[in-house]
Amino acid sequence: MPINDPVADMLTRIRNAIQAKHQSVLIPQSKIKVAIADILKSQGYIRDWEEARGQKFATMRVQLAYREGELSAIRGLKRVSKPGLRVHVGHGEIPRVYGGLGITIISTSQGMMTALISVGVAERVAPTERPLSRIGRQPVAIPSGVSVEVIYGGVVVTGPRGTLTQKFHPEVNVKVGGGQVVVERRTDRKFHHALHGLTRTLIANAIVGVTEGYSRTLELMGVGYRVQQNGEGITLSVGYSHTVELFPEEGLTMQVEGNNRVHVAGIDKQKVGQLAAKVRRVRPPNRYKEKGIRYQGEVLRLKPGKAAARRAV
Repeated sequence: MPINDPVADMLTRIRNAIQAKHQSVLIPQSKIKVAIADILKSQGYIRDWEEARGQKFATMRVQLAYREGELSAIRGLKRVSKPGLRVHVGHGEIPRVYGGLGITIISTSQGMMTALISVGVAERVAPTERPLSRIGRQPVAIPSGVSVEVIYGGVVVTGPRGTLTQKFHPEVNVKVGGGQVVVERRTDRKFHHALHGLTRTLIANAIVGVTEGYSRTLELMGVGYRVQQNGEGITLSVGYSHTVELFPEEGLTMQVEGNNRVHVAGIDKQKVGQLAAKVRRVRPPNRYKEKGIRYQGEVLRLKPGKAAARRAV
């Protein structure tokens, strides 16, 4: 009979044998179960284990340990990471069991081991050998005509199009040298993993912004929908009883092309995207009436509506 979760099956067999006060229990043998049994034996939770003979399939016999005759050495077993729900943690995030009285068995690239041993292994690994973020580990090249200066809590990026100040979290380190920017994280915790790639992306966006800039184009759909230039801003006529006026903040521009297209441009990618979203929010595209404001290239799944469905019948 196939077993979907061999580890959970092993723990269940041991748990049931303890409740029945058995001295040993037969368990289907595998490499991972042997590794777990070796750890339990070394920590004193079982007396020993051996290969059971006379069985049709490879089977191991686990000798359970009891203290004072009746009290089992194992007080509880819990399967945390399951095949349908894997749990990944860094060596600094492993929870303690019974305030440190119990053990946590984890699977690592070095094999099965307890949490205490895994911390020691992680500390012996050289920093260059630790797994890095695929995005965060890539240095950001500084093109000619661009300067990057690291200040307290951020960087100042200056280029042909202007100057941007990008802040970053104090839990990451940013270094500038050799014509590139390198972002380093302090530990392998999940929080630092997230900051690593995020900080690198924000700095790269700032460098692209001061050299090439960013732009978003919006299109108006619908009969009678139009847009007009109003100084530095725009005036939208999109089916309301009144017109809607929008003006860009400092560092952004809004240009009208024809009467149904708006170009939003600037050096700050976040501000450009925010202003474009603000324009689109005035009249989001209607999937039934094919009216509204949408991004250029935005794919809309237009729906025929109930009337078209009735005509089709």
